[in-house]
Amino acid sequence: MHCLKNNFWEYVTKTEACWLWTGALTRRGYGHFQFFDLKLHRRRQIGAHRFSYLLVHGDLPDDVLIHHKCEIKVCVNPEHLEALSALEHRRTHPGAYVHVDQGDRALADWASGKFWAKQNLSLEA
Repeated sequence: MHCLKNNFWEYVTKTEACWLWTGALTRRGYGHFQFFDLKLHRRRQIGAHRFSYLLVHGDLPDDVLIHHKCEIKVCVNPEHLEALSALEHRRTHPGAYVHVDQGDRALADWASGKFWAKQNLSLEA
């Protein structure tokens, strides 16, 4: 069986610039990744850009937003993603709408209520 991260990358089409998420989208047009949590025995979901950032950079505090430097909502290229606080995001992008997905909150709660951490994830599906 494929591991979870391989399953994630199957939904990505790499172009010369952006890596485009081809899986499910939220109503706001962001990539949306679902998986089965073996520890909790239920489905979980996370923004595709947040999962990409997590895979490459590790821990992801729940109060951090992942900003698309390229401004492409479906881009999951880790080089195009940066972690910002909500305050930093508002200062840098004053007109941007900040929305915390309930799936992201559920995952933050699941990972001890504070952090998304690689060691808290079973990356093997």
